[in-house]
Amino acid sequence: MSVAGGTQHSRDDETREPVGLPTLLAWRRTGLVASGAAVAAVVTAVLVRLPGGPVEVVAVAALVAVVGFFVGLGFLRRIWIEPELAGEPQAVRLRTWAGWAWGAWVLGVIVSIPARVWPDALGGLRWVAVGLYGVALVAYLGMLVLAVRWRPAH
Repeated sequence: MSVAGGTQHSRDDETREPVGLPTLLAWRRTGLVASGAAVAAVVTAVLVRLPGGPVEVVAVAALVAVVGFFVGLGFLRRIWIEPELAGEPQAVRLRTWAGWAWGAWVLGVIVSIPARVWPDALGGLRWVAVGLYGVALVAYLGMLVLAVRWRPAH
């Protein structure tokens, strides 16, 4: 199929060059550092907010946490879908934990929207969102523990 003078290819049609072990290890290191920054930012936000600290610090920490979460998860998931590694039992387990973390976080965001729009009627949903964020955090931490222990056998 031709698009604007070019040829459109699906991802399945593309042939990827195999990624070498040094690249996989660099992606792993980047993912772990970004994920560690995300976890440190969450801890900072909680420690600052609990005693009634400045909201600005919490907002910056939350931004760092979200960016670290996406960057870390992106780099780590890229390794786990590499064709040579995707079938490894640990890679499958890591993708599952990452899926739980991602899914719980997305559901938490979706559930928290109506709770913030209609706090009087749906305020109880806020606790459901907090629970989903807790599941996301536990799954993310579990994934990180497994990711730190896993090294690509490429």
